[in-house]
Amino acid sequence: MAPAPQRTFSAFFAYSHRDEDYRNEMDRALAVLQRTGRLKVWYDRRILGGEDWNGVIEDKLTSSDLVFLLLSPDFFSSDYCFNREMREALVRQNQNQTHVIPVIVRPVSGWDRTELGRLQVVPKDAKAVTEWANRDTAWRDVAEAITRLLDALETAPGQDGAQAAAPSPPTPAPPPPPPAVTAAATQQLKEGLELLRGLMKEPAVRSAVTAFRKDFENCREQVALMADYKDIHDQLHQLQRCCYDSIAPEARKFPDDEIARDTLTSYGGDLTAIAAELRQIGQRQSDAAAEAKRIADDLDRIDKAYDDALASNDAGKLNAVLRNLGRLLSLRPSRINTRLNDTARSLPLGELLGGLMAIQGRLVALQAALEDLQQFDQAVTGLKTLQDALDKITANHDQWQEADDEMRLIESNPDQLDDAWPSVALKLQALCVGSDEPWAKSMADTVTKLNAAIAAGDPARARRLFQLVRRGQADRFYRVDTLLKRQCDELRAVAAPLDSVLSLME
Repeated sequence: MAPAPQRTFSAFFAYSHRDEDYRNEMDRALAVLQRTGRLKVWYDRRILGGEDWNGVIEDKLTSSDLVFLLLSPDFFSSDYCFNREMREALVRQNQNQTHVIPVIVRPVSGWDRTELGRLQVVPKDAKAVTEWANRDTAWRDVAEAITRLLDALETAPGQDGAQAAAPSPPTPAPPPPPPAVTAAATQQLKEGLELLRGLMKEPAVRSAVTAFRKDFENCREQVALMADYKDIHDQLHQLQRCCYDSIAPEARKFPDDEIARDTLTSYGGDLTAIAAELRQIGQRQSDAAAEAKRIADDLDRIDKAYDDALASNDAGKLNAVLRNLGRLLSLRPSRINTRLNDTARSLPLGELLGGLMAIQGRLVALQAALEDLQQFDQAVTGLKTLQDALDKITANHDQWQEADDEMRLIESNPDQLDDAWPSVALKLQALCVGSDEPWAKSMADTVTKLNAAIAAGDPARARRLFQLVRRGQADRFYRVDTLLKRQCDELRAVAAPLDSVLSLME
């Protein structure tokens, strides 16, 4: 019998550019794992010209199975490495969504008093690579440690065993177009609106556009409202990932563990910063402002109680803070998400499209230049693409949100797994159908195994498999949520040219 194929794990390098030589050395040390297809590494030098580097890094960081943190004095002095990449990686590890491997490349004092102090570092004995007499030996030790980790992950529960045939789930909705397509469509629409502003110098064109003034105003207001709800949504997401998910594991060691106390103190600044951002949103002129103010008020009270709990070394008070923060996160995000999606669905893109098509007809009648007509036609096409994309993204987001809500209920009460799982399984299988991406096959296979474990009356295996499914589902929901965020940001970019056109109608 042929051996089972080994899985290819993805890895992300987080490092200071001053340590680029060490990253190159480690990359070479992992060459055998890469040549044999067990490991695929990525680092920021592989970003292509013209790509959104921040978005690419976020995508790679949040999708990697492994994150290598190359520790050195320069790593800790970099806000991006420490506050962005390391924090995000640790949050995902706390959610069982990745594995963080700190690699000490140069001696650095105090690393073990940070959040990394609880993790196993390499090389062995926490001896920096540059302190070894033979640097190749140090890198071999690093490569062997990573190989052992991959071996352990290969044999983790849910990776072995026969795979039963998956039931036939419902046919899913068509997937949304890729971000590059919607970005191009947004640019076409912006350029068309900017062209329209120039053409409105002609009285006949201005008169034609003014007839659709109400459609332009409605669209601008709804785009602004959607953007405000998305900003609140993002702050709550940060609150969950960078505060609650980070505070909870450290709180279990408080107040006896000195490192935990120091780590918890550092998270207080994140609470304060998020509350301040919400207050800024609360000053805007939209219906979302009142929601932002209420959440900021709640968070200010939680932040004050958090500081008091740490100052008094009172574990009971800290647990009460966590309960209140958890309650806020169990109520507010779903409410904001509902309003965000309702606002996105109610965007009058159809009315704006009708107006632009009518204006297009008038431009033809007014014998506008052929080049202008062609550019305006591209703007109309771009708006059609955006409308179609938004419909598909919001529908897909709703499906993942519903699955996430049900998974959270099971997670909070594991005894309900047998009864609640069949409904969730059908939803997840429907979301997997039609996709040939690795995540879809992996999730469908694990769902099938979980169905079999429940049918066989094996609760221990069922719960292990549930955690694997939960990890995959949370990751996919995060990606879909990121896609919706991008769509909202792209539509937000249309607000300025809309304002510009409206200013000529005054």
